[in-house]
Amino acid sequence: METQNRSVLPRNSDGRVPRDIALIVLLGVLLIIPSFFTRNLWNPDEPRYMELTREMVVLHDYVVPHLDGVWHPDKPPLFMWLSVVFYKLRFGMLSGRTVSLLATMGTLLLVYFFGRRLSGAGMGWLAALVTATAFLFAYISKDGVADTVITLVETGGVLAAYLALNAKTGRARLWWLAFYAACGLAVLCKGPVGLFAPGTFVLVYALLNR
Repeated sequence: METQNRSVLPRNSDGRVPRDIALIVLLGVLLIIPSFFTRNLWNPDEPRYMELTREMVVLHDYVVPHLDGVWHPDKPPLFMWLSVVFYKLRFGMLSGRTVSLLATMGTLLLVYFFGRRLSGAGMGWLAALVTATAFLFAYISKDGVADTVITLVETGGVLAAYLALNAKTGRARLWWLAFYAACGLAVLCKGPVGLFAPGTFVLVYALLNR
């Protein structure tokens, strides 16, 4: 197995990282903003998530989501918790989409840094561009739904696991904690299925690298 003693981000003497971050954020904005304000909530998922968020605030119950006043334990609450923050900031019906916008940008940045870590800035840019223009990713990123958040936390979990498997013992423990935290957030977002992607990566990568 490869053992590295580098930080998460490669050293960057020419100061390109801040510029690259700004351009990645711009890419996310161009991807999402055109439809951000120009359409109503799309059935079936956006209205449901938005109503779950609204009823959390109205009923002051942030543990079990409600839909039309009835307990709705089908959906774990992480996405609604995040949406509540923006709902209380008076984002209204755009609260869920704002969460998705930030989650999408976060995912693109993680993909960029992961690619940069593996093969340099060029690979980071290519990875972020391919991710941003993948049909399902681009489609979901425009909606206020939990898929965007689970994509973010699972991507972070995969990166943390990779770093843990290639780090010295002291740092590996910290990265494993980050991996477990990401898995926990994924479960809070989508239930046990949130463990599937990062867990599969760890198992396959570890086996292939013995």
